[in-house]
This record gives sequence, structure tokens and C-alpha cells, in this order.
Amino acid sequence: IMSRVGTTKIPLLGTLYQGAASSYSMGIQIIQADNNFYWLDVESLVPSLTLIPSLPSSQNRFLYTDTFTGGVISIDGVGYSLSFNNITKVLTTTHITGANWVTPSSISFVDGYVIISQSNSRFFHYSDLNDTSFTNTLFVAGTAGDVDNIAGIAIANRELYAFGQKHSEIWYNTSPDVNTVSTKQDGRRIVTGK
Repeated sequence: IMSRVGTTKIPLLGTLYQGAASSYSMGIQIIQADNNFYWLDVESLVPSLTLIPSLPSSQNRFLYTDTFTGGVISIDGVGYSLSFNNITKVLTTTHITGANWVTPSSISFVDGYVIISQSNSRFFHYSDLNDTSFTNTLFVAGTAGDVDNIAGIAIANRELYAFGQKHSEIWYNTSPDVNTVSTKQDGRRIVTGK
């Protein structure tokens, strides 16, 4: 039931289940139920939902990506960095206030960078390497001029796919030593409509 998206009753907990995301780096699941956010220790012998009081309640869909050391969640366009201590079982949240954070339409992670596609635009923004603060406003890239707005992004084989309704582009990381998340692959554009 933890991987299903929709509205489902969790019989033992009696809560209205709206969505979930797995955090493999933290060993927990983030669950949205009854418009609140909870974490569930998937390694526990007696699993139970624990409220995350530092996250706002919302009835809208949330976005989540796992990172090397935690995760990033967007709730109603507002970003939060998450980290979990497996020994003390404490989840820490930090509000992302950096100037490069924008309301995302999708969120992903590759090679130490968190990437968010800006809603209703051709641009995606990315964090500093292994830093989710989004303070550097120069870390922005955009699809070609004739490409429509980015509907979403996805990572496959360490390549970033920027999907539009009519066109899509494929980007790749040029070097982990350079402060850039990706470079557009020449000739790698997918046309899906007019």
C-alpha cells in the first residue's frame, strides 16, 4: 500500500492515505495522509506513522526526490530539505529559502545535484553540488528556444530528460568537477507533436 498513489484507507492506522515517497538514503517513507505528512521507519519491526510537525499540511500533491544524505520535498511550491538520523530516529527538516528555489513542476536528483523544473517555463534550476540550499542564482539552464515549456524532468542512466508537450531534450553532466549540472546533447531532441 505504501507505493500506491491515490486515496486509500490504511486499516490499522485509520488515516486517509494520499501519497507516499520512499527515501532509500534515509531508510524511511514519507507519507501524506489526512493532509499531513508523516514518516515511517521501513526498517522497524513495529512500523508506525510519526507526524512531521515542521511540514505544513496540504491537500495537494507533493514532489519528492531522494539525495545522497536525505531528501528534498516540495509542498505547495515551498521546498524543504530532509535528513534522518537512523540511530536517534529523528527527522530534521530545513526550509529552503535560497533565491534559486522556484515553484517546481517536477524535482529530481543526479550526481549530487537537486534539479527542479520551473513551472510554466523552459527552465530548470539546480542546487550546488551536495547542497540543497539553492542559493546560487546562476545555476539555471533552459531548453532550446523552439521547445515548449517543460512539463517534467526525469533522470535515466545519469541523463536528464526535459519533457515538453511537443518537444523533449536530453542533457548530461559534463563533469562532476564543474559547477554545472548538465549540457544539452547535440542532436538528441525528441519531437512528439506539432
